[in-house]
Amino acid sequence: MLAGTPAFGFNPSSIAWMWYDAADTSTISVSGTAVTQWNNKGASGVNLTQGTAANRPTSGTTTLNGRNVISYDGGDVLLGTTPADWKFLHDGTNYLIGLVVKVTTSADPNADIHVFSNIRRAGADIAGRNLQAESRSTTVDRLRAYVANASVTDYAVVQDSADNVWDQDNPVVYTELTDPDNATAADRIKSYFGTGSVIATNTKTNSVSSANPTYNMGIGATDDLAVGGITGYIAELIIVRGSSATETNRVIIRDYLKLKWGL
Repeated sequence: MLAGTPAFGFNPSSIAWMWYDAADTSTISVSGTAVTQWNNKGASGVNLTQGTAANRPTSGTTTLNGRNVISYDGGDVLLGTTPADWKFLHDGTNYLIGLVVKVTTSADPNADIHVFSNIRRAGADIAGRNLQAESRSTTVDRLRAYVANASVTDYAVVQDSADNVWDQDNPVVYTELTDPDNATAADRIKSYFGTGSVIATNTKTNSVSSANPTYNMGIGATDDLAVGGITGYIAELIIVRGSSATETNRVIIRDYLKLKWGL
């Protein structure tokens, strides 16, 4: 068992493809407090890195429920630098996401705040995936999640919640079940905050893509920082794929995260 896990009655490594756990500081390499690498405890072995000092988030400066988190200032991003490692997020693979994150409200009323993304909307080829919080002049505290397959007019999934769903300025447990090529549009993505009701707003039924992403995956922002990154922190990110991406495991991961992080 991994250090710190048995007390919560569940070890994510039993099913996780990707697992980034800021409470396990042995997985985080730093220069001072600046994060140079965040190692994956899941089966894929895909680590996150940042070679540019100005773009590094920090570790060892902020805690949640007495545990370390990775802090972001809006200009930081950690990168999965082999785009093909993230193809499963848009190629029709089923997956489950568990996330503990705090997104601070932006002073810019027209900011898309990206928790993770390998999509650049200005690009000609944007096969990839993102998750963002959005508050604009006409929207407040919305969840938006895209599964993109080739162009800005041809998404396979667009999750666009009602207002006042994302409790920005407070840490949240976000879980998601995604089946990007499900024949029933609303079943392509199911999102939840804590123990709240399901959010299932997708109406797209376009095809998924087997193409590799063009861009690196950015955790905390888009990979090029061209669109708003989060100001706040990420405590833990778990991604399960394939046959283990079930509703039963979503609830187990949700409860594990809630207990561990005091939410």
